[in-house]
Amino acid sequence: MTCNRFCQYLCGGYAPLPTFLVLNTGGCCIMSYLIAYGQGHIFPIWPNISDTGTRPPESCYFGQLLNISAACAIGILFGVLRYWMIEAYMELRMMHEKRYHMFNKLGLTLITLASIGMSVVANFQETNVDLLHYSGAATLFALGGFYIIVETYISFTLRPLFTSSAVPVIRAFIGVTSLITIAVSVVTSKFAWAAYDADPPAGRNYVKWTSDDAGYYWHVASSGEASFLVLFF
Repeated sequence: MTCNRFCQYLCGGYAPLPTFLVLNTGGCCIMSYLIAYGQGHIFPIWPNISDTGTRPPESCYFGQLLNISAACAIGILFGVLRYWMIEAYMELRMMHEKRYHMFNKLGLTLITLASIGMSVVANFQETNVDLLHYSGAATLFALGGFYIIVETYISFTLRPLFTSSAVPVIRAFIGVTSLITIAVSVVTSKFAWAAYDADPPAGRNYVKWTSDDAGYYWHVASSGEASFLVLFF
């Protein structure tokens, strides 16, 4: 079976998957927030996304739905399908330059590692194994941002037949904005923790970070930027 025929066989009927991925990931965040708030586990005004999936029962839904999104991204949507679509297009157009195949494989590698990072975030809560949780989040967002940049380059070089001229511009904007937001989120998080540790509240429950706690507004800024990242991804 040629690459083009394989792609036609593989991609048939999968058009709704991007919508499913967005709805599933968004539903994960909304559901875990509502359950966590209903259980009194979080402060309602813009908590960190990880805080809403830390304690049971919300952690169960958070982990399950994020794992589904990770599997969808790596195994079906952005990973395998996107890779074979580009390979099939290059075969159809008889494009044999190594750089196209190299960047396509690089994109597949990046989205695979980013999806594994998402799964790590889902399965290792910040209050249980914080090092793995934050490492998974860094892998997800950083490599996800670079994946968007790689796909931007591929879209730019294969336009206008494979994609419209507007798509690379939109992808470049999303990719650069995501990387900048990651950096700003890390900085504001550092400021929040520095202020919190300098004046910790009685009881010290950083999952339920209230407006009376030191560093709260830095925390809200960091959480908002993380939510912005999820929206872009």
